[in-house]
Amino acid sequence: MRHWYSPRGARRGLLLAGVTAALWTCWAVGYSQGATKIPAPTSTNKTTSPVNAPCCLPLLDT
Repeated sequence: MRHWYSPRGARRGLLLAGVTAALWTCWAVGYSQGATKIPAPTSTNKTTSPVNAPCCLPLLDT
């Protein structure tokens, strides 16, 4: 009986399908982790510096 498919081609196809599925799974996991909204961390240490004061520049007394 003659095969209507090549065993080597079938193995290649299954290997390619497996690699593609693994890559897609890695992408999907990374995407779902990055797509979830993470709330901003709440700080317990409140600073008392004014909001519009520069942080790096010294204050000039003129």
